[in-house]
Amino acid sequence: MHKSGLLALADTYGLDRRELQHLKLLAEAFFNDLREQLTSCAGTPIRLSGLAQSVSSFKDVCAEVPLCQLVFLGSNQAVTALIKADASFARAVVDCVISGRTSQTADGRGLTTVEEFLLSNTMASACRRSATRTLAAQLGPGGELGRVDAALVASVADSSEQVVLARIQCQIGGASGALDLALPFSRISKNRAHPVTAHLPGQMRAESQARAWLGDARAELVAVLGQLPMPLNAVRELGPGSILPLRSLKGGVPGIELQCGGQTLFSGAVVEHRGWRRFLIQQTGDLDERSKQPDAGA
Repeated sequence: MHKSGLLALADTYGLDRRELQHLKLLAEAFFNDLREQLTSCAGTPIRLSGLAQSVSSFKDVCAEVPLCQLVFLGSNQAVTALIKADASFARAVVDCVISGRTSQTADGRGLTTVEEFLLSNTMASACRRSATRTLAAQLGPGGELGRVDAALVASVADSSEQVVLARIQCQIGGASGALDLALPFSRISKNRAHPVTAHLPGQMRAESQARAWLGDARAELVAVLGQLPMPLNAVRELGPGSILPLRSLKGGVPGIELQCGGQTLFSGAVVEHRGWRRFLIQQTGDLDERSKQPDAGA
């Protein structure tokens, strides 16, 4: 099957879907911690939504962006992470730090030299603490990430090195903007670790052997909101704007099933937790061995 974008680049560096999902979880953890750090500085709650991943390069991420909106973090003169605030978020942070609220007349107005200095120091301090808490153990060999020397920034900002880019939308006060987290693929692949558990063949049952062999197998999960039998004539008449009646909601929350190969593995609902939408498992399917209770006489 042809792959493009993030999957194709991940294959180049030997990453798989689980590692891409792990990078997404790292980005979530980083942004959540950064939100708390910036909320403490700005004194205004920040709401996050719409995390998206893509492929870019340091050069594209830094193009035409003032240095005060960029934070380079790393160790041993190597960049481990780049954080970028767009102009709207930068203006909102500065306004909140200075006055505790966003300005209603600041749209389109650039930052002064003093405001750029304030933004740079505020973002750098918050990003460094959050990255050390959430990223250093995975991407930094020393357990701590510091701000990269200014002499290295120019060369990195003009580099075509490929990065995984995670973008999050932010609402702060009455304003909105975006934050980007860029992680270089070369650093990710260099710090990967795949622990392998050794087993003696004679000590493994057939079931355990199957688990060891199939543990890394990929299975496609399909989220099913509802099923509605329809005659072929009705299906042919479907088009933009068509409305299909589904099952009734429970407490206003739609029930969803996760299926694999047409069989239901889990059922539950999509819930919102700390600004993120997640799937909450409420019941396991008949094919899930965890749902099978041992017989009383066993």
